[in-house]
Amino acid sequence: MSSFRLARLLQLRQMRVDKATHALALSHRRANQAEDKVERAQSHVLGADLDVSPAVWQAVVAARLTNMALAKEAVAAAQVARAQTAQATETLDRARQQAKPIEKLQEKFYRDQATQDLAAQALILDEVGQNMFRVASQSGEGGNREL
Repeated sequence: MSSFRLARLLQLRQMRVDKATHALALSHRRANQAEDKVERAQSHVLGADLDVSPAVWQAVVAARLTNMALAKEAVAAAQVARAQTAQATETLDRARQQAKPIEKLQEKFYRDQATQDLAAQALILDEVGQNMFRVASQSGEGGNREL
C-alpha cells in the first residue's frame, strides 16, 4: 500500500471521527439546553400561591397550566435530544471501530518501512565491512611481501 493512499485513509478516518465528535458535542449542548428549559418551566409551575382576587387567581392557574404544557414539551424535547446524543455517540463509536483496521494498516506500513530501512542499513554495513576486510587483507599482503 502506498504511503499516499495510507495518508488519505488516515485523513478520511480522522474526518469521520471529527465529524462524529462534533455531532456528539452538539447533541450534548441541545440536551443540556432542553434540560435547562425543563427546569425553568417547572420552576414557573411551582411558583408561590397568591392571596389575590379570583380573576387574578384564574390567570395564575392558566399561566401554570401553560407552563405545565411547556414543561411537557421541554421534557419531550430533552428526551429527543438525549436520543440524538445516544445516536451521535453510537456514530462516533462506529467511526472509531471503522478506523481500527486503518490504524492496523498504518502500524504494518511503519513496521514494514522500519524492516526495509534496517535491511538497507545491514546491506550497507556488510558492504563496508567487506571493503574494510578487503583493504585490510590487501595491506596485509603488501606487508608480507616486504618481509
